Amino acid sequence: MPRTSELSRAFSTALGKLESAVKKLDVAVANTRHMYVLGAAELAYAAALRCAAAAEQATLLARALRHIEQHYAQPLTAAGLAAHCGVSTTTLFRLFREHLGRSPIDTVIRLRMKHARTKYSRYFSSGRPFFS
Repeated sequence: MPRTSELSRAFSTALGKLESAVKKLDVAVANTRHMYVLGAAELAYAAALRCAAAAEQATLLARALRHIEQHYAQPLTAAGLAAHCGVSTTTLFRLFREHLGRSPIDTVIRLRMKHARTKYSRYFSSGRPFFS
């Protein structure tokens, strides 16, 4: 039968190994939490970048639409509209396609047609000359 001192020593050794294992587990858990926190921060940053990009795209689109609305009666080109907005023609077309489902030129044509319909309907309802 083992002596009390041997049992005490074996118990102390086992307890020390257990405490060491618990410390290693705590470090592993802490590192995992740190990784999740970093992952969440990176995701939040990426989401913020996407929001900023979406806001920039919305601003560019609004600027282009405002320019079209103000100058629909004048000759408009996609290149001129892109230059006014400070983007390439390709970027302008992509923004219009993604957000409106049509090209900038289609948007200009639709707006011109809308104004023509309005002017035409005023002509028949008011009795005034069509071209003024």
